[in-house]
Amino acid sequence: MPFLHSIRWWTAAGLVTAATGCRGEDLSFDCDYQSERFAEEAAAEGALRDAPPEGGPYPVAVVVSETGLDRLVKAVVGEDIPFAGNVPLAGFDASFEPKGEPQVRILDVPGCVDCVFFDVEFYLSLADTGGGGVSSGVGSTRLGIPLYLQPGPDDVMELWADYDALRIESFDFVVAGFTSEEHEALAGAMRILLEEKIREQYDPTHIMDFEPWRLGTGDVRLVAQELFLFPDDATMAVGMQTNLALPEGAGLERPTLPEGAHLGLAFHGAIFEPLIERMIVEGEIPRRYDADGTPDEEGEFGITIQSIAGLPSPMPEVFRVMFRVWRTAGGYCGYALAQMDVTGAFDGRFLRMSPGPVAVLSGEGAGAVAAEDEELVAEHQGVVDNFKRAVAEQLELAVGLSAVDLPGHDVVLEAPVLDIEPDAVRMASDFFTVEEP
Repeated sequence: MPFLHSIRWWTAAGLVTAATGCRGEDLSFDCDYQSERFAEEAAAEGALRDAPPEGGPYPVAVVVSETGLDRLVKAVVGEDIPFAGNVPLAGFDASFEPKGEPQVRILDVPGCVDCVFFDVEFYLSLADTGGGGVSSGVGSTRLGIPLYLQPGPDDVMELWADYDALRIESFDFVVAGFTSEEHEALAGAMRILLEEKIREQYDPTHIMDFEPWRLGTGDVRLVAQELFLFPDDATMAVGMQTNLALPEGAGLERPTLPEGAHLGLAFHGAIFEPLIERMIVEGEIPRRYDADGTPDEEGEFGITIQSIAGLPSPMPEVFRVMFRVWRTAGGYCGYALAQMDVTGAFDGRFLRMSPGPVAVLSGEGAGAVAAEDEELVAEHQGVVDNFKRAVAEQLELAVGLSAVDLPGHDVVLEAPVLDIEPDAVRMASDFFTVEEP
């Protein structure tokens, strides 16, 4: 970026001659004036609210498909299916044992809107307590298990399955020549007793964690707040709030997943400008530079952010960063309005953000002179490497949030895709789980 190195040519004889005649009349070159304006812009950046607001609209969401939830639950629960046991009933001892793996479902069932459902097939044995023998059969059931979020340490939000509140939604069997439909009273009694038995045997189970950002000094918070189940497209979503000062109403539309993806993360497009501003405030991205473009808190050059937004399709996955580079000391001051594009792509399973070249578009004072000299701009194109790298690194950390953590397991992304648009940034992928050693 030529503007940071432009001290070499701002003080060249031609510029001094051009500016000297109007220095006293034109405040755009005045260093005290430009220094005050820079300080005002910098002070307005990176504001935080005292705490994340409660409730929507949510600027960040994690989305899991029914298939994805099935994988995550089975990774944690394993073979410990919450449907087994013995129930004494009117001279019989009924024994239940799962047959194969259950299927986790997201369904629209009245009275259980926060539930996921296990479809379980089972073996059933009825033993005559009077010594009359044993009859065997098979059956199927649908278990409704409420899910809930519970705060954990350090802004982690835990997802739990409340087996204490498990419900048997359906219960059908065939044994010894009769069916549950033919003997509704017997089937109803067995269902009630079995439901009570399962509730006694199983405690609430910790399924997964929703992780916050780990950025900067830790003052920026991102907290999962609300669980949503969408039966019509069989997805689960978790809305997340932040204490970044976002525009009013900056929230996502209902998040969805592309075909073949089972885990996704979505950000409202308005979140990235205040986030990068905050990273400048916290020092993760340098605010000021010396004449050589080296970060320096007392440097005569400074940077403020004007906007950060995704570009619309069919452009590649690009953030456009507009920023001002200020000169606030040294005799002739002003600012240049500059632009760079940061392109996002997955390198295998890992997200990479690559900054492109910086162009000076316009300016004021000495910055206006810099914007008009294309040759000098080209000569000094690489001098903001520190700024470019830092912005790309923070965007990479933010968008690459590892939002889901599975106790005792790693979640490994497969074929991840990135979609950057002006209104939202979305990541989605297939995945598999690996047990930690």
